[in-house]
Amino acid sequence: MEKKKGNIIIDHLIILISLAFGLGCIATTHRTAQTLEKGQYSVSAHYLQAKNEQNSYDPIHLAGLDLRFGLHDRFDLGVLHSWDLTKENEGIYSTVWSDLKVQITNTENIQGKPVLSSGILKGYIYNSDVKLHVTSVPVYLSYGLSESMSSTAFFRYELIRNDYVPDKIFEDPRIHFGGNLEYKINNGGHARWQPKLSVGVGYFNSLTGASDGPSGLTINAGFTIDSPLRR
Repeated sequence: MEKKKGNIIIDHLIILISLAFGLGCIATTHRTAQTLEKGQYSVSAHYLQAKNEQNSYDPIHLAGLDLRFGLHDRFDLGVLHSWDLTKENEGIYSTVWSDLKVQITNTENIQGKPVLSSGILKGYIYNSDVKLHVTSVPVYLSYGLSESMSSTAFFRYELIRNDYVPDKIFEDPRIHFGGNLEYKINNGGHARWQPKLSVGVGYFNSLTGASDGPSGLTINAGFTIDSPLRR
């Protein structure tokens, strides 16, 4: 029985990964700190706009799909792909991603107590003129304002390098931080599909991570739906 259950989980992961690389997504800045329950799925479509403070270029428009799976209690896995929709960019910022998130506090998800999580996020900007690797260490802090509304603050330390394993980890990081609000459209608990809406804002010190790179703002919005939890 356990072997059959393990095979089902592996099959589900293969489906998720195949879908993500076929459809694409951006990094999950609109997600809360809370991880999915073991065996639970989540799908999210979202849009992000990045605009630099110096107005030296037009805003960057990204859209995509984020697929997540609850691996175990306090651990979930995401596979992502972003589309660069910016006019005349020719998809230069389109990126494939994967990430692992670990919930550190409030593992019982008690309403009114803060949730802290962290993890690792890896991205690859695959345009033939770019081909760069992104390594990001995120920290998320969420607080439930009500049964239906939650707020999240996030911080990301990101390195953009030519190699998969980044060198000089304390040089030229891209710092991205901000916050978002998430609203549950219906509060049916784990027994029902749970749709959610989210909006958020952020700030980055450098688009490229270089010390002379342009700083700017991000605005994002998303729609997420979590699967029912099978107990």
